[in-house]
Amino acid sequence: MASLDSQVDQMVTDPAGYFHRSATQIHSISRDKQDIMQLLGLRLRFEQLRDRVPILKKLADEQRVGEITELDDVVPLLFSHTVYKSYPVSLLEQNRFAQLTRWLQKLTTVDLSELDVSGCDGVDDWIGRIDAHTPIRIRTSSGTSGQMSFIPRTVREADRHFYSMAIGTCDPVGLRVPTPEQPLDMHLVIPTFRSGYSGVLRPNDYYRAAIAGGDESKAHFLYPSQQSADLMFSPGACGRRRP
Repeated sequence: MASLDSQVDQMVTDPAGYFHRSATQIHSISRDKQDIMQLLGLRLRFEQLRDRVPILKKLADEQRVGEITELDDVVPLLFSHTVYKSYPVSLLEQNRFAQLTRWLQKLTTVDLSELDVSGCDGVDDWIGRIDAHTPIRIRTSSGTSGQMSFIPRTVREADRHFYSMAIGTCDPVGLRVPTPEQPLDMHLVIPTFRSGYSGVLRPNDYYRAAIAGGDESKAHFLYPSQQSADLMFSPGACGRRRP
């Protein structure tokens, strides 16, 4: 049987694989083992990331958290939603995307120092440049608060999140849980835009690949176009300027 440390490492890096893509196995783990695994997993990730994610290091230093010894230790390290919109909004209004990229660097371990964002003329262009040249896939918020959040997630993290989520969607209703190697082959109806950079729309490519087997003719969207992040930002900008 694998050691506890190796089990924790597998659960953190491949949760779907660790539970054999079974909702039953996920909910069958004992509470005692779950608590231990979660604590060791948090400790492992904190040790890996504390000094590599600048905003996490700053928060940990401010809260004087040097290690995770119990589950409650992580509470002071949970990011407020405002962290993801803590850039000066003038960076968007003035297309200062080099400075915005430097701000984004504080939230990720991915090195963005060599990324050339010169000439970007809007949010869509900036995120598209990041998509094309880095493993980061930004998720945006709607901007209804007056300022748009930018949440960086790597391709690997996005894969892990989607295929773990698919367990809870498919397994309880008797569907085989898809994997990148073995997708399903079903028609898919999603009443949104075909694509976009928001947290709601980013998974659509995964749905098409994993549920419709990559067959675009089996993926049916209400709007077959991309939702513009620039368009979503504009109403928020108007709200900020309202007297």
